Amino acid sequence: MTRPITRRGSLSPSAGDHLLAAHRLVDAAKRRAGRLEQVCTAVYGSRSIYRAVFLCTGVAHLADGDLFLGARFRPPRPEPASTVRGALTGGTAAYAGARGTFTSTAGAPSRRGVPYTHTFHILP
Repeated sequence: MTRPITRRGSLSPSAGDHLLAAHRLVDAAKRRAGRLEQVCTAVYGSRSIYRAVFLCTGVAHLADGDLFLGARFRPPRPEPASTVRGALTGGTAAYAGARGTFTSTAGAPSRRGVPYTHTFHILP
């Protein structure tokens, strides 16, 4: 689920407008692994959402703890294989003190939406 929160539902975001998203996470075997929840705030508005710039924070909630994420994001035009790269800035429980990077890559759109592959690279 991704939901834009902008003035009167416009796709022309202004600074301070938000995008909210929540996605189920599954492992390589397609078993439920957790949930990704994020909020992105427009820092530069535009007449087109594809020119706006957002700063995003999120949490990957996993069975053994949470990973905290941050990224700068510009919505891609609808096309497969767009990738967002960001920082893994911390964690809780089994991930306490975690740091590293992540990627979120969009797959081909379908009737069910756009699938994403989220990969977390945790430094030793």
